[in-house]
Amino acid sequence: MCTVIFATLLRNVDKLNQSRLFAVLIVLSAIYNLIVVCIHALPAWVIVCRSILLVLQIGATVAGFAAVYKRIPQLIFPIIGITIVFSLINFVMIIFAIIALADQHSFYGQFIREHYTNQHMSNEDRDSKVRTYAATSLVTSIVFLLICLRGLYVHFASYKILKERLSEAIQHQYTHQVATKTITKEFPEFY
Repeated sequence: MCTVIFATLLRNVDKLNQSRLFAVLIVLSAIYNLIVVCIHALPAWVIVCRSILLVLQIGATVAGFAAVYKRIPQLIFPIIGITIVFSLINFVMIIFAIIALADQHSFYGQFIREHYTNQHMSNEDRDSKVRTYAATSLVTSIVFLLICLRGLYVHFASYKILKERLSEAIQHQYTHQVATKTITKEFPEFY
């Protein structure tokens, strides 16, 4: 559904601009995730992992913008790679959320219980809070996975467009060089 909405909204926007948009969306989602992690005072390893992901995403986004600006198709690869990583993370989060919905005492359920619920609540209230958080996490992860999959499609399409443009530019340059050499050989008096 989300992918259909994005496809409809972005129908008239070319793939290169869509690629830029998805790159910016990935960075914004990483910033949001890092803020959420810091607000909930999660363990240091979670903050470090999210921070590293944020730096990688910003680097990949800069490379994606440079790819479009300088017409270097290989610079799209970092944003494709980070989008694949985010797709895998969201897929794993979907699995964890489903398991936490089924069993509130699973690994992810315990993580939610320890970091997102009040320790002074009753067990029933904490279980309810775990289910609610897991359901929200499930929906959010599905939406982000669909956005990532659409982003992958757009990034691959952008890579193909940039590769074709580079190929055309090289072909045009070669044709121009051959034509110039032919003209100078046939009409040396003009040169």
